[in-house]
Amino acid sequence: MTLSIPILHIPSHSPITLSISMIICFSMTFFAFYKRILDIKGALAALALGLIISIFSDIYWLMALVGLLVLTSLVTRVRFNYKRQHGLAEGKIGERGINNVIAVGFIPGFIALFSYHLDNVHPGLAGLLFLVSLSIAAADTFASEVGVLSDRAILITSFKRVAPGTDGGISLLGEMSAVLGAFFVSLIGFVFVTDLYFSGAGHGLAADPVVLVICIAIGWIGCQLDSIMGALFQVSRDLLSNEMVNFLTISICVLLTWVAVGFGLLPV
Repeated sequence: MTLSIPILHIPSHSPITLSISMIICFSMTFFAFYKRILDIKGALAALALGLIISIFSDIYWLMALVGLLVLTSLVTRVRFNYKRQHGLAEGKIGERGINNVIAVGFIPGFIALFSYHLDNVHPGLAGLLFLVSLSIAAADTFASEVGVLSDRAILITSFKRVAPGTDGGISLLGEMSAVLGAFFVSLIGFVFVTDLYFSGAGHGLAADPVVLVICIAIGWIGCQLDSIMGALFQVSRDLLSNEMVNFLTISICVLLTWVAVGFGLLPV
């Protein structure tokens, strides 16, 4: 039995599965705040996101989100003292706030809310868009957190040397890190969101290696778009915040992926 709330559709969940999802959500919220991965508002926003994904999608999508949280928190701690001393660290001790969570989590949450309808448009579309959004977030975070450690950064729009941490700045180390971030999160998503191991997971998203390649590629491309927008609208004109750039980047790439699937440009 399923429930329908006007436009939104709540799939059926077994009491055990839903209980486990709730435990994971609250446990990860407490862990993220206790370990100062997120501040209190950021942790509560992440809790809301986890609950939305658990209720309107399933526990497998939640596990992909947990994978993103764990990996990005680990990479944030890489040479953190160095980044803090040079003014390149997030927050006081690497914690992120509600604006960061909304910027990265709004689109995945939106996809989860309307996953039923998206999959009616194209089987597996919701799962693919969800993975793409996580891949972009991971690629950007890895590139930012590791790329700032390079002393050879250039502005993506002019190729002029810039200081590490400059919005729109890229480096070989950052580009390699972006690929790794997209790969690791896409791989976690490939395991949980497709039907590779869990029947019915991903709402019919086939465990085709092409899906993994697409998610990694779009994750990396999204990171480049983020850098371009940062160079154009943060460095040059100071029109957008970093969080707004992150949000727009994910939104644009997810929308273009949807269009590409609709026109048969992606073999999904």
